[in-house]
Parts: sequence; C-alpha cells; structure tokens
Amino acid sequence: MTWSQFERELRVYLGGKGTPGSGNKGVKGDVRLPGVCIEAKQTDKDSIYLQSDWFSKLEELYLKQNLEIVALALCVNNAVYVYYLDSNQKGKTNKSSTVGPEFPEVWYTGKYKWKGATLGEFWLYLHEYGILS
Repeated sequence: MTWSQFERELRVYLGGKGTPGSGNKGVKGDVRLPGVCIEAKQTDKDSIYLQSDWFSKLEELYLKQNLEIVALALCVNNAVYVYYLDSNQKGKTNKSSTVGPEFPEVWYTGKYKWKGATLGEFWLYLHEYGILS
C-alpha cells in the first residue's frame, strides 16, 4: 500500500476529509474530522522510525487550534496502528526510536501521554467520544 492509498483508506474508514497538499497550505494533518486532526505515516518495511517531532507538532496543533483529538496513524507493512493524545499525564519521555511490527501501548512526550490503538479501537474511541455517529 502506498502512502496516498493509506491516507485515502483512512479518510474513507473514518469518514474524514483530506488536506490538500498534505497540510502545506495552512491546514495541517492528512485527515480531518470536526475537532480532529490525524497525521498519517506509511512504510512498506517491517518497522518505522517513530520520531518525537511528529508528536510535538501534533501537540502544538492541539493547543493552537483548540482541537479535541489529535492522532498519528501508522501503516507499517500494511499493519495499521494509531497513537492519539490521551491526557496530560506525565511519564518518562520516549525518545525517537524504531518500532514495529510490535508497538508500545503508550508513548510519553514529557507533556502528554499518547495511547496506542488499532484502527478499529481508534474508530470506537471516536465513536464513544461523539465524533463519529
């Protein structure tokens, strides 16, 4: 699956809208829902280098745009995993590292706790939160 196919499938599955130019025209994030911004990353390899900067940029958007939910969706060798900002609980800060095919259940940035979930679990979270009906 290519990155564009992944973004399209993510938009269709969640019922979101794409961001023209992948966010380089002022609106950030690859997939948008009301109050939600999702950044998508894809690789055909068995692992991906999970960069702390990806989380930092989403945290910045969360604060600046007063979003309800920000998430990082990863497609690693066709397996999809999503990290979403769960709370401002502090924990040991994770550094950038290679992950996959197994993913940590949580990721701490120093400011926030990010919860890991399958795409189905994330869909359910959005549904329970009232974003999806």
